[in-house]
Amino acid sequence: MSKKNKHKGQSSVRQNDQQKKPAAAGSGGQSHSVSSTPSTTALKPESRDFSQMPAQQKSAPPASLSKAPPRPTLEQQRAAHALDKVNGVKSERLAGDYKSYCESLSATIVMNGLGQACATLLAQAKGKTGDDDAHRRLFDDLEDWLCGKQARVGLSKPLIDSLVKSDQTIYCHAQAEALAYLVWLKKFAQAFLSKADKPEKGGRE
Repeated sequence: MSKKNKHKGQSSVRQNDQQKKPAAAGSGGQSHSVSSTPSTTALKPESRDFSQMPAQQKSAPPASLSKAPPRPTLEQQRAAHALDKVNGVKSERLAGDYKSYCESLSATIVMNGLGQACATLLAQAKGKTGDDDAHRRLFDDLEDWLCGKQARVGLSKPLIDSLVKSDQTIYCHAQAEALAYLVWLKKFAQAFLSKADKPEKGGRE
């Protein structure tokens, strides 16, 4: 074979190889583009099997229903305490006087102050107990509220000693609390206790 024919054969082989390379490159680009396409299965949201959830989580009540019941307000506590004291007056002999003193005590406190009003109740009781005298009964009920934890006044028994030793802030707070408490005590006394027996007016028998 001559050199010219050999050279022509080599050039034709090179041309055929160059024609095959673009085709291979094109097929490689297409396969790369297909592989870069995101899988549709990856976009699906994660499914949860709720049948496998613990029974406690299924039946757990809402947080609002599991809370403890709200505590009574101070006004409700005043009313409950006053009602209990009025229901404790079992003697018909004391019921009428107790009701009358409840109706007048608020005005006495406003005019003379809490300390003098309490001292007047004790003076009128003349050393008797709450079972025998309505003045003493009313004083004991008022003392029980003002010196208790519910009123949050800062007084302790005996009430008269605490009022004498207290400063002006505590004294004014105690007086305001006494008036607020007597509103309920007066209302319940009027609702559940009988009137005091008045002596009949008239001439001699």
